[in-house]
Parts: sequence; structure tokens; C-alpha cells
Amino acid sequence: MLRKADTLFVISIGLFFIGLITAPYLWAYHTAGSEYEFGGFLLNPIDGNSYLAKMYQGWQGSWWFHLPYTSQVGEGVPLFLYYLALGQFTRLIDGSLQITFHAARIVGSVLLLIAIWNFYGRVLPKRRIKWLAFALALFGSGFGWLHLSLVYLRRIFG
Repeated sequence: MLRKADTLFVISIGLFFIGLITAPYLWAYHTAGSEYEFGGFLLNPIDGNSYLAKMYQGWQGSWWFHLPYTSQVGEGVPLFLYYLALGQFTRLIDGSLQITFHAARIVGSVLLLIAIWNFYGRVLPKRRIKWLAFALALFGSGFGWLHLSLVYLRRIFG
């Protein structure tokens, strides 16, 4: 059973975390300028664009994945159903593939936060240890790009 303080903690740190992982995308979108268009991805745009290509096939109404970058058209296979479903959903709401992708990323992040908190709640006996483990799980991994950015900035600007 969650205490009121635990619930407030999870919501607060969760919102901070979601804001932290979303801010770079919003910044990149708003600073692209009129000469450029932000593609929606900061890291590994090749994979990101392949996700959008899969979603586009779903947006076109397909539930079968076809290789989009080949000269030989195949029959298609039921692969990447998650992305095809996101594309189908985007078509139904008449939305943007990029916005749907990032909304799904945020929803997935929220579900991960809930799962992590529930897991630690079951396996860790002490409340403070559970809070520490939760904070370390959120902020202790996946932010290597931030460290590398700071290292490169230090090299450039001394």
C-alpha cells in the first residue's frame, strides 16, 4: 500500500524525469529555425526514421510489414506490429507520426516508472532504500549522452 508521501514522491520525481527526457526534443524542435526541419530524433536518426517508415506503412492501412528500401516488392510479414499499430492509430486520429511516436515514448516511460516503483516496493524492505533505488534507476542510466556532451564541451571551450 502506497503512503501519501510515497505517491507524491513518485509523481514528483516521475514528472521531473519525463520533463528531463522530453526537454531536449522540444528544444531541438523549437531551435531548428525556418531553414531546417527537426526530424524528431536526437540519437540514431537512422533507426528513428525506420520506425517512422514502419508507422507510415500502418498509417497507409497495412498490418503487414514490407521492406521500404528495396527494389523487390515482397509479400510482407507480420513484424513490427507495435509500429504498424501506432501508424494505424495516427491515421484514425488524423495526427502526426512524429507526435504519436513521442507520445508513445512518453506513455512507455510512465509505464516503466510505475513498473520500477512496484518492483522495488515488493523486493526492498525499507522505504528509504526503495526511494534511493528508484531514483538511481531513473537517473543512473541512460544519461551517458549528457556526460559525453559535457566532456566534449569542456574539450572545445577549455
